[in-house]
Amino acid sequence: MTTDSEALCAVAQWRGRCLNKFARAERAVGLTMEKVVETYSERKLRHLAGQRFADLEDVARSAGGTPRQLNALGNALQQWKEIEKRRQFLAHGVVAISHNDNGAWTVLFDIVVYRSNEPIADRWAVQEGEAAEFERELGAAFEILSSQLSQFRRRLVA
Repeated sequence: MTTDSEALCAVAQWRGRCLNKFARAERAVGLTMEKVVETYSERKLRHLAGQRFADLEDVARSAGGTPRQLNALGNALQQWKEIEKRRQFLAHGVVAISHNDNGAWTVLFDIVVYRSNEPIADRWAVQEGEAAEFERELGAAFEILSSQLSQFRRRLVA
């Protein structure tokens, strides 16, 4: 049977692995935008990761490459954008953990976002099996994004 401490440790490890993938993706986007700025001097490196991602999406639509290459990059960016929606829960969520008699855990991530000067509460409930599936999806999306960004950087210098 899983103890509270073991469940907390397992959640913290899963959360850390996921956040590391998000950080690595942000770095890959940053490296790509550095190359974009070198290539297109009118572009600037913006401070926030979300801004750099939006700038990359903009550049990717107009950059060179075959239709197949551009489509693959666009698909990778879209897939990442979908999975990235969960990052805020992992990075900023307040955690509550429970576990059942079989030892499987469930984690609740509670966040408050502010839109138009109004607080909006949101929650993501993740069971242990769902967490493992999310981590697999995150890893696959990261690998595809990383590969596409690497190819895009090579096209920029060609």
